[in-house]
Amino acid sequence: MIQRFIEWSSKERLLIGASLIRVQFALILLTFFILNYGQRDLLWGPDGIWSYGNFLSSHNNGILNLFHFSASNLFFEILFHLFIVILVLYLLGIRTRLTGLLVFIFFWSFYYRNPAIMNGGMNLLRLELLYLMFANTGAYLALTPEKPVRDIMKKSLLEKMIAVLHNVAVMAVALQIILVYFTAGIYKVMGSYWQDGTAVYYALRLHEFYWPGVNDWIWNQTWLVVLASYGTILIQVMFPAFIVHPKLKYFALAGVVSMHIGIAFTMSLFFFSWIMIASEMILLNDEDYRKIKQWLRKLKELAIYFRDHKLVFRYEEEK
Repeated sequence: MIQRFIEWSSKERLLIGASLIRVQFALILLTFFILNYGQRDLLWGPDGIWSYGNFLSSHNNGILNLFHFSASNLFFEILFHLFIVILVLYLLGIRTRLTGLLVFIFFWSFYYRNPAIMNGGMNLLRLELLYLMFANTGAYLALTPEKPVRDIMKKSLLEKMIAVLHNVAVMAVALQIILVYFTAGIYKVMGSYWQDGTAVYYALRLHEFYWPGVNDWIWNQTWLVVLASYGTILIQVMFPAFIVHPKLKYFALAGVVSMHIGIAFTMSLFFFSWIMIASEMILLNDEDYRKIKQWLRKLKELAIYFRDHKLVFRYEEEK
């Protein structure tokens, strides 16, 4: 039993999911910082809304980050633009172990420079970037791929330790997501609005999340509000059980992805939803992704088949 566990843990797992997470996290951060490029001085600069003096005197002062080294605006500009370059390298999969470490250090620094503008999704992203520093996120979709050693017998002790560290890291990301959903579901069960199926109604009525026309239509569909409220609780509380089942895991992932798409559009929590959906990519193993690729190939072939036959049918009609 111990020997089988050692052999299992000495081979890197979930490599496709880890690579997909890397690409998505890089895109998320690039989008976030580029969208805020014009107001970067206001958000993170030494004379911005959270001045350098306030930053030093805040309760986060004990957490060392890059901004502690200098208060100059030039230093801030170098950090900001260097972070953009590092994110591009991380996205392209260039030396992912090094760039992954740098992405974590830089995002950690910007996160604590002004944590007031961050949200729960960014907090989760910060934790997962910490785990992913120890994972092989460049096995796929990378210009300089981190090729894993497949033959366990030919691995050195160092390679086995690196593989074990990778597996621990990706499992930490997976467990983090599972715990987030389970604890969120348990808290919802204890709420009276969730118990009577009206929680989604009240959430959509909040002014901060109001989408004129769309939210009005949704909260007037009683069946949809009740279904969304109870369905959210079911999928979150049962998520740990569903995700380990070979068939139900697809149902669970479809459920939470649909939930976050709904949250993104009806509550304007775009980045939060994107981070959650990206994180869920680690919950499918490499074989699952190969099956999905086969399904997509078959769907493409089917679409081509119908397209060609439709053209033939139209040609015969014209004749």
